[in-house]
Amino acid sequence: MNILWEMYQQSQISTAQQSAAHGAEKAGDAAATVLHFQDRIDKLVLINMAMWSLIKEASDLTEEDLLERIKEIDLSDGVLDGKVKQPAVRCPQCGRVMSNKHRCCLYCGFEKMGEQAFDAVT
Repeated sequence: MNILWEMYQQSQISTAQQSAAHGAEKAGDAAATVLHFQDRIDKLVLINMAMWSLIKEASDLTEEDLLERIKEIDLSDGVLDGKVKQPAVRCPQCGRVMSNKHRCCLYCGFEKMGEQAFDAVT
């Protein structure tokens, strides 16, 4: 009877070890995703700081002007929430809506060209 109990216990231990290994793998994936997004945020902050410094030097705009424009752009989607909704873009090759999350059209494979400063953030 002890042998059956021991086999059952070993089975439970093995299942727990596999579950822990899977959890560790998922945690590693999540950490990599966080690092990727932190890198994107850092690039966006750098781009914005550079643009604002150039604009201030070349114009008579103030911080108040900047804050007002931020509010206007934020409200362009109807919600003052600190977020911007990207407009849909159509593929120049097949005409279908392209995902903002992908560099290529999911339907025909057309590759977007990074023509704007914010395209370098992906």
